[in-house]
This record gives sequence, C-alpha cells and structure tokens, in this order.
Amino acid sequence: MPGTDAGINGGSLLVQKADNVIIRNLTFADTRDCFPQWHPTDGSEGNWNSAYDAVTLPASTHVWVDHNTFTDSPHSHRRRLAPVRQRPPDRRRHSYT
Repeated sequence: MPGTDAGINGGSLLVQKADNVIIRNLTFADTRDCFPQWHPTDGSEGNWNSAYDAVTLPASTHVWVDHNTFTDSPHSHRRRLAPVRQRPPDRRRHSYT
C-alpha cells in the first residue's frame, strides 16, 4: 500500500508556532544527536541527554500526534557510549506504537 513506509529516519520533526496540526501514521527511527552530553546531576545516577527529540513542538497549539511509531532502530543500547562512572547500560526499550 503506498505511503505505509512514511517517516523520518535519523532526523527529527520541528513544528514551531503552528496551530491545528496532525502528525499521524509516521515512523520516527534512530533520532540522533552525535554529541550527547553527560549530566551527572540528572537523576540519582546521571543521564545522557540529547539535544534533539523525535518531535518538538515549541509555541505550537492544538497538535495531535496519533498512531506514530518511535524507535531507536536500527541502533540498540548495546552500541551506546561507554558508561560513565561504571554505570551499567540502560536496558529500557524506547519502541512505542
């Protein structure tokens, strides 16, 4: 079926200062920040923080995000940067449908 593979791979979607927007039936895969920053005071053990999210909606209103898929594929947490302070790798899954 045409259009069933629609999505953004390796990037992100910015909807800025918009009103009445529908983001539907897309796959957001492998959103990247090549230089994530380690924040040791973020949470009890610290966290890696990315400058980018898959979807960012600054100053937008009435935005409907519906039936989208968000995934880290094809990259998994096994290939993450080395842990800081011997912190074990994060085992959470970030694939939602």
